[in-house]
Amino acid sequence: MLGVGSMNLSSLRFENPGWDLIQQVAEEASKNIDPLLSLLRDYDPEDSLVDIDDEWPIIHAVRILGYQRNPEVIPELARIINSLEEMGDEDSILLDEDSILLNDAQVALERFDRPDDFPIIWEEFLKYRGTEGGHELLRVAAACRVPTPELRRQLLAYFEEDPVMASWAMADSADIHYLGALDAHLTWLAPFVKYISFDRMSISEHDDWIECGSAWYKLIQIKEGRTQGRESFKPGLQSYYGKHLYPSKSKLEKMQAKHLAEVADEREALEKRFLAVLPSERAQQVPVIERAPGVVDERDFVIDAYLRVLSPTRVTASKIGRNEPCPCGSGRKFKQCCLRRQSG
Repeated sequence: MLGVGSMNLSSLRFENPGWDLIQQVAEEASKNIDPLLSLLRDYDPEDSLVDIDDEWPIIHAVRILGYQRNPEVIPELARIINSLEEMGDEDSILLDEDSILLNDAQVALERFDRPDDFPIIWEEFLKYRGTEGGHELLRVAAACRVPTPELRRQLLAYFEEDPVMASWAMADSADIHYLGALDAHLTWLAPFVKYISFDRMSISEHDDWIECGSAWYKLIQIKEGRTQGRESFKPGLQSYYGKHLYPSKSKLEKMQAKHLAEVADEREALEKRFLAVLPSERAQQVPVIERAPGVVDERDFVIDAYLRVLSPTRVTASKIGRNEPCPCGSGRKFKQCCLRRQSG
């Protein structure tokens, strides 16, 4: 079996490895990472002849190299993530070991969020652009906080495709450049939140409001100088296991109280910025809830409310030409933007 020094990596196959054993492996691996890198380079996730037991050394190699933040592992993590994502798309479900490996590779990759890591992360993104693996690399590139024009362009394009996942990257980037896109999207969603109960909203509308709202609030805090953004994990296994997996009861209670306070502040800010400015006369303008021919529908009212907030002259959808610029500020034609959303 392949090992590191005198350590046999396959001996680590149990769910909750002891700290002493992991520390011993990490110390051995830090002396010479070549055996671990060779394991990853020789591994092909799509090889049907790979035995399940042979995947556990790969899993632990990914964990150790990720904790050490050695940039040489980035290309291998990108390759493994992209291959497993494609296998999941084709087969709908991955084997348990493949799922564990995919998750651990994603966690390991997310640790490379330093500015110095950006060049190699971006190089790998260009290889896998347009794939799920490419999206993962784009999110990590944003977290490196190197706001290049091309990164901004790519992330805004990704936001059009998947607002939730892109909003996480925007928050991690600490780049207030994205506030405009988040603000426009939340302005569009606000009437749905105010006039339609959550159980009647679509899943995408609900998730977009929650996640994009959280990203918007974090960037607002950064803009106002109240925070610098999320804190990265400190390097080292001891910090990871000691501070993030097993917090004390008192620390956990403080974390929960802080989280609840932040959620309350976030909701208040979203209410003030996006909901309070909307007209309140819903009952008079939407006499019925269900769709019916010739009857004003609640979603028609949502569109109208949205457009009135954007325009001081209370522009409605019927007064906007299909080929005119959309009033939401996206830069697209009305028929390709909010009119299409209205029709949907």
